[in-house]
Amino acid sequence: CFILFNLLLSSHITSAQVQKTKNEIYTIANKMPHFVGGDQALLKFIKGNLIYPKKAQEEKTEGIVFVHFVINKKGKIVDPKIFVSVDPLLDQEALRIVKKMPKWEPAEEQNKKVSIQFNLPIRFRLNTLNKKT
Repeated sequence: CFILFNLLLSSHITSAQVQKTKNEIYTIANKMPHFVGGDQALLKFIKGNLIYPKKAQEEKTEGIVFVHFVINKKGKIVDPKIFVSVDPLLDQEALRIVKKMPKWEPAEEQNKKVSIQFNLPIRFRLNTLNKKT
């Protein structure tokens, strides 16, 4: 059985209307944050570091875990939490991967780096197709 991992990248929102919380953590900015090297580099990082929990494989547990975190002004991931849970084992692995990530390019508003909220969906999927060749 081969394990496939797909990353659903959050759509990049661009809006003239900027939204921020009282703590100066933005929800939308003119320039959204991005993983250094782009989406393909993010996918490669996750694929290279993800360990599909054996018990979850045995139980054929699949789904999309959404991890919520803040990317601060320096690009560091802060306070990752599970936003949408699938299973404790998959949730734990999604959090482990996010905590291990290197710094991102931070968001910008009016050419100033800002902290921003971010949701990252991570799909866990087992490939159960029989390989014929």
